[in-house]
Amino acid sequence: MRRVVILFAGLAAIMLVFAAYVGLPHSVRAWFSEPFQEPTQAAQEATLTAKHVEIALPAELALGDVQSMVALPYIDDFEGPWPGPWQETGDLLWDRVDCNFHSPTHSASASGDPTCATYYDYQFSWLVYGPFDLSGASAGGVGFRFDLDTESGFDGLVAMVSTDGNAFCGSGLSGYSAGWMNSYPGFAPYDFADPDCPVLGQPQVWFAYLFESDETITYTGAWVDDVCIWRDDPSVCLNGGDEADLKVLDQYIYPPPDTNGDTIPDLNVSESYEVWVDKIVHNNGPLPLVEAVLDWWVEVPPGCTFEPLVPSPQQFPLDVSITGGTMEDGYIHCAEPGIHTFWWNNCIYPKDPGITDPDHNNNCRSTPLEVDFHGEGADVKVLDFWTDPPELWVDVSQWVVVNAGEIKHNNGPSSATAAAEWGIVNPPQVNVRWLAQPGDECTLDGAPVPCDSPGDINDLHFEVPLPVSETVPVWRDFELHCKEEGDFVLYLWNEEWPIDLPDPNPDNNYLETQLVVHCGHVEPAIVRIGSGSAPTCSEDTVSLTILGPPRPVGAATVDIVYNPAVAEPTDWVGGAAYDTVLCSLNPAPNTVTCTGISAMGVPGDSLLADITFHCIGETGECTPLDVQVVTLADPAGSPLPWVDEDGEFCCSGCGDVNCDGQIDAVDALFVLQYVVGMRDGSDQCPPPIGTLYLPAANVNCDSIVDAVDALFILQHVVGMRPDLCVCPGAQVAG
Repeated sequence: MRRVVILFAGLAAIMLVFAAYVGLPHSVRAWFSEPFQEPTQAAQEATLTAKHVEIALPAELALGDVQSMVALPYIDDFEGPWPGPWQETGDLLWDRVDCNFHSPTHSASASGDPTCATYYDYQFSWLVYGPFDLSGASAGGVGFRFDLDTESGFDGLVAMVSTDGNAFCGSGLSGYSAGWMNSYPGFAPYDFADPDCPVLGQPQVWFAYLFESDETITYTGAWVDDVCIWRDDPSVCLNGGDEADLKVLDQYIYPPPDTNGDTIPDLNVSESYEVWVDKIVHNNGPLPLVEAVLDWWVEVPPGCTFEPLVPSPQQFPLDVSITGGTMEDGYIHCAEPGIHTFWWNNCIYPKDPGITDPDHNNNCRSTPLEVDFHGEGADVKVLDFWTDPPELWVDVSQWVVVNAGEIKHNNGPSSATAAAEWGIVNPPQVNVRWLAQPGDECTLDGAPVPCDSPGDINDLHFEVPLPVSETVPVWRDFELHCKEEGDFVLYLWNEEWPIDLPDPNPDNNYLETQLVVHCGHVEPAIVRIGSGSAPTCSEDTVSLTILGPPRPVGAATVDIVYNPAVAEPTDWVGGAAYDTVLCSLNPAPNTVTCTGISAMGVPGDSLLADITFHCIGETGECTPLDVQVVTLADPAGSPLPWVDEDGEFCCSGCGDVNCDGQIDAVDALFVLQYVVGMRDGSDQCPPPIGTLYLPAANVNCDSIVDAVDALFILQHVVGMRPDLCVCPGAQVAG
């Protein structure tokens, strides 16, 4: 990466756009060739660019005859009488103001507004200095500060030169500078040797500022300050003495990426590696520098090389109180294995030997980079090793499966096949055996045994391809069984090595972990779904609960399987004890899935969800509600033992509001008594005395229990209406 980045805090705030002026009363719009859309103030947030400009001063604004030459150098901070040696011409004139300035207390304003609140429409305002003599000059230019806040692309400030006081040439800016600036490429400082407008060596030269605006939209304006017009010697424009206190504030090295988690990057002798270095520098003044020099070099350890991609030294301007940054990079390589230290060094100083630095103690900085190069072979490393879960509660009557996993890496330089040996040191109270995969081998106390042996299997052996620079995860399962009650710790170890290749760093081939096992008689939790019933086209709600868990519940996922020809779920409400509960009513045509989680765990009995079912079957049809537990675990992720209790949902008789198994005139009587307020409704079947079973009363499916329902029941009793509750298709919610 070949680049040098110079960052300046002053430039970071620039949001300017330069483009075509339109609607101006003079020929200025001929300077620009590309149209612009009407901008807003927000549209000024763009990149500042300079535009070459050539213009002839209109005859009606011509300067007066030359009476005498003006002197150089000329320095003006606009603290003296206005306009001094400057000539003004145009529609509206410049003026000296004290409402916005760089130093000490005044500046020149393009609008002359003493409040700095706005400029005016149709401005065409000139401020001219000259003529002055540049014959025989070796160099020359104009340094100045400027502040700009104009309608982007339509109003702006131009800096120009002329050799006859009529035809001017230069560049202009438009937009918003976010405060005072002292430099912008092609605009300031202005160079008399600019090949687009060369005036160096001419006997008569004028320098001018021109401010223009169109017929609409104005902001606060344009100002210039601390103008210095010079020839031959630019140092006449430097204020504050001949000292510049330069500092290297910090240096950041970005080493080659390390995938092994070390503080020292592990590298291969067969490759070169790119290194980036950022440096932060500052000019504490009092002198701004046209050019600061940053000299940098690398101290290379024996047997190693460094190939720079950025030249040294670097040169750049550095204004007072400005913090800047540079970046360089290059390639490091070491032919011999081992730990090597590279030192990055840098020093900053003024390029001009006539400028001194009053404090040399902070001009330089050195930073080390330590790297570890490896020779031929395969540097195999175990990055992590764990069990899932790390802690387990086990009933002494059960075999429990535990997952073990690792992450391994090959730092090369060669690809390899890694041999792995995993072992378990288990107490005699706990049996263990690996659940091997095809190709795995097992041992017990070092002797080979079949992996499906019924007893202990302590060690597991397998091989895994491990390409160079690759990170590979590996999992294996084992079973454990408690012989007696108590708390026990199992220690697991993992050792890796490359087959038929040397390992240049064998110290990182081994890791250990442990598993805490609590053995005892654990009463299982009961995962229960309640039972319910409803007439055709009606609904009932059943509760999904977890009762008596041995430890708080951290995560639970339960499926409820039902017959979709009899019932279908329409709604659910999660239990309040859990942090989050989600139920899916249709992950499959015959299944409701509910899951809940709690970070701290839910102790004791808990409601996971209430689930509402809609009866779509015939009277008397029932469907089992089959509980299938997918996950039940505590907050640590350890499984909880469980048993399930299924429920049932039935479609009860429609019209049998007293629940006596018959539909007769008594049911019609009870409905009429309910309609006139002589009897209450109930959701119990059979209903309490003085009530009726309300879900069976709406026999015409209009969601209202009224005298029509009593009439339908009587019609059914005398044979005029064969069926009750003949309803349209149920509208089932997701």
